[in-house]
Amino acid sequence: MSVGSIAFINGMIDALYCFPGVNRFPSEYTSTPQYFRKMALHGDHLYVGAMDLLIKFSLVNISNATARVEQNVTEIHSFIKTNLIENVEKCLKRNRHAPDFDCRNHIRGIYIDGEDVYLCGTGSYQPQDFFLNRRDLTLNDSALEKMSKNSGLAKCPFDPHQDSTLIYVREGNPDDIPTTYSATSLDDTVESSLIYRPMLQSDSKSYQLLRTIHLEKKWLNVPHFIASFDIEDYVYFFFREISVEHPYEDEVTYSRVARVCKNDRGGDTALKNSWTTFLKARINCSLPGDNPLYFNFIQDVVYSKNDSAFYAVFTMTMGNTRSSAVCRMNLSDIEQFFRVEHFQEQLDVTKLWQKVPQNKVPTPRPGECNPDSEHRLSSVIQQFIRSRPLMYESIQAKPLYDFTDATFVRLAVQRVQNPEQTNLYRVFYLADDKGFIQKVSYWNEGAVAHSRLLQVWSPFSAPHLVRQMIVHNNELFASTDYEVIQLDVKRCMHYTKCTSCSVDPHCKWNKNIAVEHCQTYPEGSVQNVEAASSLATCSAADACQRPIETHEVQIEGFSVKMSCNSHCDPTTSVQWFHNNELISIDADKYILGTDNSLVVMETTNTDAGSYECKNESVLLQKHFIVMADCGDGEEAIECVWKNEFLKWCKEFNDYQTRMNEWQDLKDNCTKDVDEKHCYIQN
Repeated sequence: MSVGSIAFINGMIDALYCFPGVNRFPSEYTSTPQYFRKMALHGDHLYVGAMDLLIKFSLVNISNATARVEQNVTEIHSFIKTNLIENVEKCLKRNRHAPDFDCRNHIRGIYIDGEDVYLCGTGSYQPQDFFLNRRDLTLNDSALEKMSKNSGLAKCPFDPHQDSTLIYVREGNPDDIPTTYSATSLDDTVESSLIYRPMLQSDSKSYQLLRTIHLEKKWLNVPHFIASFDIEDYVYFFFREISVEHPYEDEVTYSRVARVCKNDRGGDTALKNSWTTFLKARINCSLPGDNPLYFNFIQDVVYSKNDSAFYAVFTMTMGNTRSSAVCRMNLSDIEQFFRVEHFQEQLDVTKLWQKVPQNKVPTPRPGECNPDSEHRLSSVIQQFIRSRPLMYESIQAKPLYDFTDATFVRLAVQRVQNPEQTNLYRVFYLADDKGFIQKVSYWNEGAVAHSRLLQVWSPFSAPHLVRQMIVHNNELFASTDYEVIQLDVKRCMHYTKCTSCSVDPHCKWNKNIAVEHCQTYPEGSVQNVEAASSLATCSAADACQRPIETHEVQIEGFSVKMSCNSHCDPTTSVQWFHNNELISIDADKYILGTDNSLVVMETTNTDAGSYECKNESVLLQKHFIVMADCGDGEEAIECVWKNEFLKWCKEFNDYQTRMNEWQDLKDNCTKDVDEKHCYIQN
């Protein structure tokens, strides 16, 4: 998000602040990064992993780091450096571009296990995991003993630049042996990426290590791992990767969810030392239509146990426009999807991927947890899952909120329901790559969903990518490489208008005093989140500001997205006009976004002209679209090529649609069907 966009939002909703009331660590900003990239909450404390450091904060105020904590941090630092000095020397000989960053121990995994804190770090290209005493962060004899038996290889990244995810699972594993599940890399190449569980050892039994198949692109193909979750019988992994099933030669990134059974014991033939329950599927977070706008780059995921749902942030780039979206996936829908949908296969490298007919799927169904896990799966099932771990259909993620001109990278979700409210609200905190955080409310009125941008914060000392973010008891904890912050999310005092205040689920407008102002739920105050379409509850002094005009040049055949940011707060349903004619929202041509933005699909010369977004009779925003003339010269060649490429894409999509229709017909055919309607290859 650009500074210009933020200034625009500030004018719209009175929501950007040079931020007061923030607790910080370090208390004074420094230009030297410490790389605060991992957070974990436990009880009354926040644990933050950084470069060579683990810091334990009180949730009361993270600015008050005690001398004892600092002393223990130094002790841990010295211990790690002493034990890894050989690794550091080897690392420095590799002539890294940034040895002060590469050849250090970056904490990438934190888990609180009883009285111990489990840590995993990069260890100067020799990953290592170990345990500390939770109360005082000291290395006791128990921790040293555990450390001597463990290695961090395949648990946390080899290279500190790599994406990874790690969780510690106590129950559901073979013989309920506690262990880690990780998605990372074995060395500093993406080709060595894997999803991994180490060998398990009990008093009487041992269980083989399990991993995804090495260099098998059907399993993993240049993945960027995002998050992992321990839920009931499965561990779920979210990541994005280069698609293997995409029909075009260009590399296309898809977002994925994969899962494995916790009681998986591995195979003995085609899947020795490999998962026998690994399945993955594409996640489709898109604005619907015949030509949907896909948000293909998953950035962050959180799981709400109360909602039994995943909330995730996705991004996309269309021309020079960046857009982001929050989408929801219900756990029950994902479980049902893996239980009944088609598998996908490629019979030959020269052939397109196609769905596997259900009558060719062996029993028991691959990917399901086997209650009789003592017995290994048959070689037929093992061979099936080895070559067909990918599902044919996509898991549909419901878009809840989308925003233009921003790249969201972190998400936190809060449920809010105050005694006087009838609806349950979700409040999203969305951090972008420039250090801004949006506060967004989401709720349902019957079957109709609503979302509203409430505030935009700039809480960091300098604009940096947000690395971690957690919301807990109305406190938001977030970090960049340079600092950790803590702030109260109920920032009602910053609203200066009744209409802005009354639509925030945390706030109410107090009208019973001489000077009206916004605060949290006093007697006689005004709050009207759902019915905010009427200005009756607030003063008429909350007036609209002058709308913004934009001018854009568009190439024929490409889609264009235009924002409608209301300057009149609150916003009701809006209408769009093209050259003063009301637009009828048609999924084939027009898509209305959750933020009231308008998408015009596959533009032609007739789509040129003015576009106006109005709330009743109030003009909110105006766009002018001019269609580009290819003309002459080098730029004309690119322009013409893009037009021809779009025509080819459309023809190919038509072909693929007919192919899928034929495949569906073929799968449903039997030899008893009339050959006029069904062709069976004997």
